[in-house]
Amino acid sequence: MAKSRVAPLKPVTIPRLELTAALVSVKTSSILQRELEYDQITEMYWTDSKVVFGYINNDARRFHVFVANRVQQIRDHTLPNQWKYVETDQKPADDATRGQNVQNLIETSRWWNGREFLWKPLEDQSSLDGGEPMCISPDDLKVKKISAMTTQTRECFSLPDRVKYFSSWHKAKQAVAVCLGLQRKYRTGSEGQDMVITKESR
Repeated sequence: MAKSRVAPLKPVTIPRLELTAALVSVKTSSILQRELEYDQITEMYWTDSKVVFGYINNDARRFHVFVANRVQQIRDHTLPNQWKYVETDQKPADDATRGQNVQNLIETSRWWNGREFLWKPLEDQSSLDGGEPMCISPDDLKVKKISAMTTQTRECFSLPDRVKYFSSWHKAKQAVAVCLGLQRKYRTGSEGQDMVITKESR
């Protein structure tokens, strides 16, 4: 079974189109599983986009909505180790997306039978998986930027150290009196009278 989609009129980046194609393959697989009712079938998925290969195998980066939703749908139905990398010239899907005349399509075995390596046992295909997935850079436009706020705890000072902040003994006594009044108010829970605090320069 084969399926292709027409690219939208709105400009879309190549990685997004490749990711959409990967999702189409997953949905097609779900249709085949439901209709054929085969049990215990080993499924493998192939992509010629190392970016998509990296997206699917990613566990560290968070993506923006478009990429995140499609990667999640793919991960919901497949495992990362089911995905393999294939060179572009080995991929028969291009015959559908780039177009073929009737005569070429009839004579092209790649479209009807796939590439020869697909007919080999799975253990013989391990050398064709493209190696390690592409590492997703933090600067990738599809990666969501995460900001973290840090707080710093100031060292506790003793009363004599705090008094040094005031320029006069009168201001220091006034500040201590205000603190003691607030402490007494919150400890007793009484409303008390409103305290008027004047802010003076040190």
